[in-house]
Amino acid sequence: MPDTLKNKQYLFIPLAMNQTLFYEKVAENLVSKGFQVSFVCFHERSHHYLKDKGYKCHNPYRFVEYPTWSADSTVEFEKLVQKYSMPSFYHLLTHEQVAYGIPDQKEAILKYIWTIKNLENIFEGHFKNTSTVVIQELGGFASVISGYYVARHYGFDHYFIEPSFFKGRYFLIKNSFGPVSVAQPDSDIQDEVQQIIQKVQQTGEIVIPFKDRAHYLNLFDKVFNLHNFKRFYQKIADKYIHGYFEEFRYIFRFSRRHLMAFINKKKLAPYYQSESTLDEKFIYFPLHVPLDVAITFRSPVFKDQLNLIDLICRSCPLGYKVVFKEHPAMVGVIPADGVIALLKKYNHLRVLHPTINNYKVLRAASSIVTVNSKSGAEAVTLGKPVIVLGDAFYTKSPLVKEERDLSKLSEVIAESIQKPALNQADILKYFTAVWKQSAPGDLYQLDSDTTEKFAKHFSQL
Repeated sequence: MPDTLKNKQYLFIPLAMNQTLFYEKVAENLVSKGFQVSFVCFHERSHHYLKDKGYKCHNPYRFVEYPTWSADSTVEFEKLVQKYSMPSFYHLLTHEQVAYGIPDQKEAILKYIWTIKNLENIFEGHFKNTSTVVIQELGGFASVISGYYVARHYGFDHYFIEPSFFKGRYFLIKNSFGPVSVAQPDSDIQDEVQQIIQKVQQTGEIVIPFKDRAHYLNLFDKVFNLHNFKRFYQKIADKYIHGYFEEFRYIFRFSRRHLMAFINKKKLAPYYQSESTLDEKFIYFPLHVPLDVAITFRSPVFKDQLNLIDLICRSCPLGYKVVFKEHPAMVGVIPADGVIALLKKYNHLRVLHPTINNYKVLRAASSIVTVNSKSGAEAVTLGKPVIVLGDAFYTKSPLVKEERDLSKLSEVIAESIQKPALNQADILKYFTAVWKQSAPGDLYQLDSDTTEKFAKHFSQL
């Protein structure tokens, strides 16, 4: 191996133990190939675990004390944002506030200041003037965002891992928050892609990434299981006995969110509509995961999805219903009172039971409006007209209608319901291009075959 490759260093930034265990397995493969590997762990239990394993691991919580709010805090934050070429909008705080239920911007700003300064110490002291490749899972937390911008400030190539449209594949996004943009179809149709798309069209099987499988359990089983109880008590011990820090340290805020999800689901239960609703003419808006980076960071203007539903209701042609459905991974997260108020306001608005198969809804819809949901791509596989408002991998595809001007939504919806079904060959050629932009591998599967595939791909960066 050339010396230039041996000098290359891979830096992984995990936020939790499941990420740490996965990256450790990938690291083993990279080390065996002669590469150097380091970690920055936003999870102190993981930090100690990796140090015991003999890895170079840096703790981003122990260089700078947590700041307190002062009259100069906003100015200090602005200077750091400018220094590291971060987006100079308060949207930067959106994911922190939505994901953790932070009501006061001050708390989010202080967390950014603390995170950036700690990372600054680590990069300046240990990685300056090195050939380092930084790898993270895509996310919108201060730790992830700061890790990206500080790494780019030092001239390092940075890669985000994001699940692909296809099961068991992923996108690798270089030096950007993405999304990967697949604009043009391929000239050929790949046999494997054709088989997958045809199976999806026939069965309506939902693709669930391995890392997210627990989110798709029913609400009771998702919360009340042995694994979660163990994690809860471990987090309590780590925080209050060991004094450990971690990204997901807002224990009781998470507990409150799950409790509110139960309450919201119970409130909405009388309003859920059955599959008989699909016999009517309707425009479909699949709800996005409210806490997902695709909304909070890529398209934060649509953070309030109830406002968007209100707009779609006012933009809908006469004689059509507007139908929406909660994301199956986040049932109960949307405030029930806001949903009920909209249902009372608009006679042509319907909310479907969350267990109804999404492909059944897509197949019956006259048109689909989405910000950047994977449902938009699923609708394309069925040949349906799709209006996309935000940034998704398929936004620039000729098979969808991109519309940024919401004042034109009425016109665009009216046009879309008149369009003929998409051509099957065009669909297959487009998704062949999507396939070729992705790589094989499923995040956080620990089998040797999967981790070797990731390591092989990373070693070629």
